[in-house]
Amino acid sequence: MIGSRFIIVFKSIFIALVQLLGMQYIQEMKDLTSKERSILGKMAHDIRPVMQIGSKGLTKAIELKAEQSLQAHELIKIKFVDYKGEKNTIATTICEKCNAALVRIIGNNVIIYRPAEKEEDRKYNIAL
Repeated sequence: MIGSRFIIVFKSIFIALVQLLGMQYIQEMKDLTSKERSILGKMAHDIRPVMQIGSKGLTKAIELKAEQSLQAHELIKIKFVDYKGEKNTIATTICEKCNAALVRIIGNNVIIYRPAEKEEDRKYNIAL
């Protein structure tokens, strides 16, 4: 009992300190359940890919674009033109670097999700 209270208080103090120092605290993205994956997969059906992985593979520009797209849209698609055999590893790497969750890989498209930081800005929170 005392241990769990200590952890909750410590986490609250840590978050307050990080905010006071002007740093950004990003919670780790939880794994999605199969139901959440299914709902997000259906929502992503009409979304067009925001970028393509081409002949250069995974670059800093791709990582930056993925980060910006997730901030703006929460749910994105990435199309693989090249590196189709490595899409699992590249998608996992993008998710790790952007603190996002891999929803699904369909053909040569990857669907990635990260909720908005502010509750009121979340577009897909109702479905989950």
